[in-house]
Amino acid sequence: MIKPVNNCLMVELSSHQKSSSGLEIPVKEEDKGLRAGKVVQIPGEDISFNGIIIGDTVIFGEYAYDKLLFEGQYFIFIDFQDVIGIIK
Repeated sequence: MIKPVNNCLMVELSSHQKSSSGLEIPVKEEDKGLRAGKVVQIPGEDISFNGIIIGDTVIFGEYAYDKLLFEGQYFIFIDFQDVIGIIK
């Protein structure tokens, strides 16, 4: 497993977004704007980092992350300062 360091969060990028009526809508590559994802790891051994906890869904810009393919799975890394919102 990969553990993020410094101020990075490891996020699972959402492949679907919900409409206002609750319907799941696939995210298209040509969609521009914000992205959302679920936090799966944080730096250190605590369960929260600057108010963000594992399992939170965070919102960030479409170019604010780095993607890594490791053992057949993509991991997204975001600096916590690039998080612009948390969906609770």
